[in-house]
Amino acid sequence: MVMGRRQGQIQLPLDSNVSSVHGRVISLPNGQLLLQDAGSQNQFLVNGHKVETVGISEGTRFQVGQSLFEVLRIKESELSQYSVERSWKDAVFAVLKKNSLLGTSSAAPLSPTVQVECLQGPSAETTWLLGFGPRIFGPLSEDISFLEKDSPDQAFEISQGPLGPLIRPLAKKVLINGQSLDEKLLDDGDEIRVGTSLFKVRLG
Repeated sequence: MVMGRRQGQIQLPLDSNVSSVHGRVISLPNGQLLLQDAGSQNQFLVNGHKVETVGISEGTRFQVGQSLFEVLRIKESELSQYSVERSWKDAVFAVLKKNSLLGTSSAAPLSPTVQVECLQGPSAETTWLLGFGPRIFGPLSEDISFLEKDSPDQAFEISQGPLGPLIRPLAKKVLINGQSLDEKLLDDGDEIRVGTSLFKVRLG
């Protein structure tokens, strides 16, 4: 979940102390939630102190610009009090449609399926199993996000090509098997380097 003055699921357009993309909430494999700054000037305030990254749970309070947030746990019986805009299935297809508009690929199943595992870096031990594409990876991607300071907001795209799944780097900082490439048909065991983060691809 991204928050900022102009982008993200939480937007604070009238607050000049909030950066265009201020930060995001991410979920770790163990279920813990982290609040991570996106390089903003003012960062987040927790108990009056500026922080770049902080674990959050029920009762955590943090400040973004002039706005104060508190993390609440919502019981299933209370969900009817809140607006649910769309189902998870609608949300997935909305992401795929948006990704296809950003890239060169149309939404399609990935054959074979693609598993991407982070071996090194802040998101190490995180694995994503992809059944459809295009999917866009990056620290501030609204699709698949990972922790990495030395990365563009959107790092690479995985989509279905005529001969199988393809990877397309979205920035020169992204290396595939140690090389800077425009596009590559994915092979089992391919490695993707983005800053300090190393990802390994498994097919099938």
